[in-house]
Amino acid sequence: MARLPQPGSDQGAWGDILNDFLVQSHNANGSLKDISQSNVTNLTSDLAAKANASDVTASLAAKADLSAGVVPVGQLPASLQPQALTTKITSAISGSARVAFLGDSITAFDSSAGYSYHRILTGLLNTRVDHVGAFATGGFTLTQIRETHLPQVLALNPLPTLVFICGATNDIGGGGYNESASRAVLLDMITTLKANGIQPGLWAPPPRDDSTTVNANVQRWSAWVRMLAHENGYPLIDAHAALVDEATGLYKSDMRLDNTHPSIKGHYAIAIKAASDGALQQVLPAPRMHLLQSILDSTSMFPAPARALFMAGVDGGGRPTGWSEYTAGSHTGTIVTSTAIPGNWLEISRAASAGGAGGGYQFDISTGFAPGDRIMLSFAYDMIADEMRTGFFMVPSLQMRTAGGVTRSTSKHASLGGTHSGVLSDVLVVPSDAASIRVNLGVGGTPTIDSRVRIGQVTLLNLTALGL
Repeated sequence: MARLPQPGSDQGAWGDILNDFLVQSHNANGSLKDISQSNVTNLTSDLAAKANASDVTASLAAKADLSAGVVPVGQLPASLQPQALTTKITSAISGSARVAFLGDSITAFDSSAGYSYHRILTGLLNTRVDHVGAFATGGFTLTQIRETHLPQVLALNPLPTLVFICGATNDIGGGGYNESASRAVLLDMITTLKANGIQPGLWAPPPRDDSTTVNANVQRWSAWVRMLAHENGYPLIDAHAALVDEATGLYKSDMRLDNTHPSIKGHYAIAIKAASDGALQQVLPAPRMHLLQSILDSTSMFPAPARALFMAGVDGGGRPTGWSEYTAGSHTGTIVTSTAIPGNWLEISRAASAGGAGGGYQFDISTGFAPGDRIMLSFAYDMIADEMRTGFFMVPSLQMRTAGGVTRSTSKHASLGGTHSGVLSDVLVVPSDAASIRVNLGVGGTPTIDSRVRIGQVTLLNLTALGL
């Protein structure tokens, strides 16, 4: 039987052995020999026994409108049948950690609008985190947070997975500061959370510019909190490290709103640093999410999945097929081919110093849902913009609208700026008078550099209908 030469043996004979091996399938001139008819017949029979490819092709050609991305469920491969996709989606969304935040005015800052550090943080971690609330009051000390807001968190059903205790600014800055007493209150809150099966998260407060003594106390408190977090594996939001000027020990000049509170840019800096915290990464589930993979995906609420994968554009290719544009002229839309994701990117850009209101593209859906259904919007994105949210920013949203066009509820996506990429996701419950669901993909702001965001794999799921 022909074989290859054996390294270290066949001395003096390896050339003959190699030639004997090669002539089994090669002619003397180096070309391949023809395959015998019997081998072709056997190969054809084997393939026919395993998959009737001609039937599949004929079935899709006769019954599927591939240009619109519509394929009858019965014609889908097994891996794309609803029950198979539901299993995949369940494993993807069931692992989100429920996270709550306790705090003072820094945590309460603009929380409803989505610009506070905790909204931005959960946006950056989105598919791994479900933001269940910020329980905060301006001026509160740790004792007041414990007496007022901790019971509110413990009353949540189901309980959060993780609760960050984001206080101490008013303890340290108030009259009669007692560091030992404040430490005792924080440790008591940690004990209470753990007794209820909740993972505690800690907070190192920002520096203070109004008092050298107070700022020194902040530095000492932050050092103790870091040690406590490190020794116990507690996730840490280190606002102090994110905002401090190492040369002066005070706020970085562009990060503060006043002597105590961070600016919007400061909130972004806090969130970005917190998102990379090692202990937090250990606590959260792995980043997983079901995103639209194919125009055959029968779970998508889009009547034509190809439109959510941006397979084609109109108006010179800038507006994705099936989508309408709002505030035209404030931005530039482009369909960008990609090998990184299924389908294409929808790129929305604004030139440096562009003024006026923001705008983008929207899609309305009026079927496939009922009051009380849970609707999830998810998509991949890649953004290049100036720092934080001082200029260009992305404003995606999921809206529930009445027949008269009144918006009843809007998703809580943060208005993200900066340069980063990832996946965003949010869930809304359909109100009783909702007649349509609108997906908005837009941008705003006045960029200091040419800025753009690319959005792809837009996925809209009715979790209730899928049994999730």
